[in-house]
Amino acid sequence: MNCRKVVSAVFLLLVSVCMQAQGTCVIEGKVKNVKQGVCLNLFRMEGDVGNSIATDTLQGDSFRFEIPISKTDTERLSLMIRDGNLYSMGLSLWAKEGSHIPLAGRGYEHLHLAGGK
Repeated sequence: MNCRKVVSAVFLLLVSVCMQAQGTCVIEGKVKNVKQGVCLNLFRMEGDVGNSIATDTLQGDSFRFEIPISKTDTERLSLMIRDGNLYSMGLSLWAKEGSHIPLAGRGYEHLHLAGGK
């Protein structure tokens, strides 16, 4: 085998392994008593530090995130509502590949799992 074919085969193998190592997670919900157009920021937490991975704008009272997530690990996320310079307290979420996380809330401070209190 020539070197070019070996390098190409290894590259394709690495790409396919990387693609299989990621799945998706869906987080969606409704927030009432928050003005139209505020931003929701989703962070992937690594220790005490959050890395912003997605942003959505509240349309009506609904939002939705579909994010890539590791197929092998459960990941800690934090969701915050931002209105100008005002951030809500972060809602901690644990997600794994294939998760569907329904949320509901009233106002900035009352976001929770739908069906929960």
